[in-house]
Amino acid sequence: KDTFKEYKVKKNIINKSEMVILLADKEKFGNGGIMTFAEVTDIDILITDSGVEEKYLNFFIQKLFFRSYLIQVLLLVNLLLSKYPPM
Repeated sequence: KDTFKEYKVKKNIINKSEMVILLADKEKFGNGGIMTFAEVTDIDILITDSGVEEKYLNFFIQKLFFRSYLIQVLLLVNLLLSKYPPM
């Protein structure tokens, strides 16, 4: 669990960053915590595995549609790989 001090450090880093990259596996989606140090709109790039539920991927695509083309590409590739795994 994050302590309040860790929360403040993370929040400060996000606020001072030019680019925010979220690296999260499928287990992180849908598990909200008490302290949120970043909003969806703070994220520039999302990197995740192919097991993320489609509703979460669609949420990111919808929220970040005008923010970043790269995140859309990463999410769409992830979605396609989950539906059509390589042979």
